Amino acid sequence: MASRANVASRSNVASRSNVASRSNVASRSNVRRAQHNTGIFANLWHDLTSSGLYLASLLCLLLFLATVVMTALYLWELNRSASMNAAIKVVMDFVISRDPSLRNESEYEIFSGAQRLAEELALETLKIIEVESAIDVITILLKKHWVPFEGALYLFSTVASNWTTAKKICEAKKSTLACIESTLEEVFVTRQIANHPKDFWIGHNFNITWNCVDGTVTKVFYWSVATVTDYYKDKCTIVLSRCLTAPNCWTNVDCSIDYFTICERKPDKKWHI
Repeated sequence: MASRANVASRSNVASRSNVASRSNVASRSNVRRAQHNTGIFANLWHDLTSSGLYLASLLCLLLFLATVVMTALYLWELNRSASMNAAIKVVMDFVISRDPSLRNESEYEIFSGAQRLAEELALETLKIIEVESAIDVITILLKKHWVPFEGALYLFSTVASNWTTAKKICEAKKSTLACIESTLEEVFVTRQIANHPKDFWIGHNFNITWNCVDGTVTKVFYWSVATVTDYYKDKCTIVLSRCLTAPNCWTNVDCSIDYFTICERKPDKKWHI
């Protein structure tokens, strides 16, 4: 009996020892797990803290750059405003110098004056262009033997033709058969054609009354009395190249006879402003 009791006692002790041992093992395992979990949270907190500092640093840098950019833009705007104000002042001073009556007027009135000046300048520029164009045209015509007189140009063509053809020749040259309107013009023409072998057509013709080719009524006449013939038969006019009664050197002749031609190109708005 005693022997069985000892065996049971030993068995209980061993069992308790095993339980205690298992309990210790489990306790150590729990401690290790707790320490492991604590390490994970610590690392996570460290990572979060590091990321926050990084983001904060990045935001600070961006804010700094934005501040620099805004400051630069502000300074640029100030400079631009200063330049613009200086330009505006120059314009206003110029306008006032051109029109002193605007000196005490508002900016609106001054700039309205500037607009008027700009429009006047544009018109003057167009006039200059027209004058330059006219000079070019006249220069070319002078090289082609046109002769200037009293603001008009005259071509003394030595191509013989009848009156109708002579009229077309002049029109092709953007001119008309010359129509004499003053004594000075008549003297000029007779001097230019003096001693030519043929007489010259001019633009006066008879159709109930004497008219010029442009339709205007002839107001002055320079007939050579010794050579005037029947108006109803000889309806076209020539200037005699060998005239002894200058300035009265006209005579009327048959329109179908061939003579030289006097073309006249009068000034227009492209010649004189």
